[in-house]
Amino acid sequence: MPSSSDQRPFGKYLLLRELGRGGMGVVWLARDVSLKREVALKTLTDPEAGPSEVERLRREAQAVAQLRHPNIVQVYEVGFEAGRAYFTMEFVRGASLDRAARTMDLRRKVEVVRDLASALDYAHVHGVIHRDVKPSNVLVAEDGRAVLTDFGLARNQRDPKNLTVAGTIMGTPNFMAPEQVDGDPEKIGGRTDVFALGSVLYLLLCGRSPFERPEPMATLHAVLTVDPPPERTGGAPQPRRGHLQSQPAAADRRFAGGRPTSEPADGSVV
Repeated sequence: MPSSSDQRPFGKYLLLRELGRGGMGVVWLARDVSLKREVALKTLTDPEAGPSEVERLRREAQAVAQLRHPNIVQVYEVGFEAGRAYFTMEFVRGASLDRAARTMDLRRKVEVVRDLASALDYAHVHGVIHRDVKPSNVLVAEDGRAVLTDFGLARNQRDPKNLTVAGTIMGTPNFMAPEQVDGDPEKIGGRTDVFALGSVLYLLLCGRSPFERPEPMATLHAVLTVDPPPERTGGAPQPRRGHLQSQPAAADRRFAGGRPTSEPADGSVV
């Protein structure tokens, strides 16, 4: 526990220590003084953030708040303090998947992917597309759960307003689906997350991302043009037959309904 001199008041919360930060937001371990419990508190990195950034943070909180699933982080409250938008959520004790996977056996890795498939299926049924499924956005809790976090790029398909402008590429290159590389928000759907989950599974099994290249643009090109080889072949990635146009071949090969499956759970099929 940090010393009292390290703690910073933030409304009814005490900010104890920084847990992590990204391009737009920072997450703190905080203590809810009134309820006497620890929470994760997310606010915008820039205190002078504009209306669009505040709206995106609010939408992230709303998207997650409607989801009640053991493998999805739970949101508690959204609000403003000293002019800064924030929301609080469940503090998951554990490690990120990119760290925890180093000591996992095959069965445990498959269990994690099963948990994530269940979480994504539930989110998709409720109209929420994550759009940034990757190991650093997954926490492996001390109780064994894999918990999907960071819905900062999430899209609620039931919300007629869309903050993503056509032509904007959003996501993490190593785990992006072809339609994300295309920059067409109308193509984004459940299959987008299924593609990312497949890339996570590949990483867990093979020790590397399926499309990773030295430069981000080369990675995006590989997503559109290359099939990663099976690990046991040891071969170089093979170009797909024909260049991809409006509908990438990889997207065609995904489940027609875009729903991940959480079976089987015994690791016999991966």
